[in-house]
Amino acid sequence: MSSLLTIVFDPVLGPLIALSAIAIVHFVPFYLDRLGYRKNGIPGPFLAQVSDFWLVQQAASGKRSESVHEEHKKYGSFVRIAPNHISISDPDALQVIYAHGNGTLKTEFYDAFVSIRRGLFNTRDRAEHTRKRKVISHIFSPKNVQDFEPNIRSAMAKLFLQLDKIISAPEGTRSYLGTNYFRKKQDRAYLDILPWFNYVAFDVIGDLVFGEPFGMIDAARDVAAVAKGGEKDASQSGAEVTYIPAIRILNERGDFSATLGTVPVWARPYVKKLPWFKKGDKACQNLAGLAIAAVNRRLDNPTDRVDLLARLQQGKDDNGVPLGKEELTAEALTQLIAGSDTTS
Repeated sequence: MSSLLTIVFDPVLGPLIALSAIAIVHFVPFYLDRLGYRKNGIPGPFLAQVSDFWLVQQAASGKRSESVHEEHKKYGSFVRIAPNHISISDPDALQVIYAHGNGTLKTEFYDAFVSIRRGLFNTRDRAEHTRKRKVISHIFSPKNVQDFEPNIRSAMAKLFLQLDKIISAPEGTRSYLGTNYFRKKQDRAYLDILPWFNYVAFDVIGDLVFGEPFGMIDAARDVAAVAKGGEKDASQSGAEVTYIPAIRILNERGDFSATLGTVPVWARPYVKKLPWFKKGDKACQNLAGLAIAAVNRRLDNPTDRVDLLARLQQGKDDNGVPLGKEELTAEALTQLIAGSDTTS
């Protein structure tokens, strides 16, 4: 046993053994072809036919959709992008694949997006999804959406006040408002407007979901309070808070989860120890901490205002059971991500 351990931990033989094991795990099933991967004639990059590595690499680069599109241009409507993953680019396939009642379930890809606990977006259990949808769907009725409009108008008014400060600056000014550089030249103001749109999106969603904006527009910077303990503080009130760049964290979390979802389930605990994945995992914890801090703050200070969190609290399933605090926080986080990420 000791001699075997000596070989495994040998600086030269150890890595060779590890690489050989990985090669065997990927290539032996490919050549045995138990499920007919090679017999069915579906083309794709060679590496994608024997390993998930090709898809992981494309996802980590942030160019998955472009890369897959290029493969479709090369190979046609059906492309193998992983050993057990076929990409289909054919409108006639939509009804077949997504037809109601066809039994198709979400894959393990969605497990990479679970934070705090499973929410409407990432639950893979059909009965649980139906329950959550019943509790949550009512909050997006036309009447409720109209009730949210004053919150949006308030955020837009704050944005215009900040932009007025920039526009009214003296000619020749080169300065910052918060962390945002701007300059005045020939009676025109030049600035990067994208961060401001992100501030508006986050403040609106924060206002609707958690009862108050994050204050990004007023602060003119990317900043939000989070629970220091991350997901561990999901059921605790009065958790200690710190401050993070929420927009950057949201982007890092999206890149991390979309990439981790392409990694085989058995390998995920190991790849999360790699520096890039470790950074993304931390982003997930920070984003969960943001939702936890905001929900705790709202629950500790009850209000009769009309917003998404109030509607979530009012929702009940078929048995008349409302969302528990942890589930409420998870669904609030889902709304935060869906509302701010798709807007920004």
